[in-house]
Amino acid sequence: MEAALKESQQAWWLSERTGKHLSALPDQWVKRLGKCAQYGITKGRHLARLLTAIQQADEDSWQRIEDTLSVPHLSAKQRTTEVEKTYDNR
Repeated sequence: MEAALKESQQAWWLSERTGKHLSALPDQWVKRLGKCAQYGITKGRHLARLLTAIQQADEDSWQRIEDTLSVPHLSAKQRTTEVEKTYDNR
């Protein structure tokens, strides 16, 4: 139940940020947002900085993003910055 609640909160946040109705959100976006949360990126300001990557990254780019997110010694802010660099310089 807790996982469903977290996913619904993530979907609501995506809906608010993108202007899309909850039922119109691509599952991939919700899953990617969940991955961000799994790696400690939970603050709205950090997630907002990654929204373009969440929405637009192809599978190869997203895999590189996940590799960056999973680096254990980085803080959430550092992970966000590194993902921005990686995705913006593709």
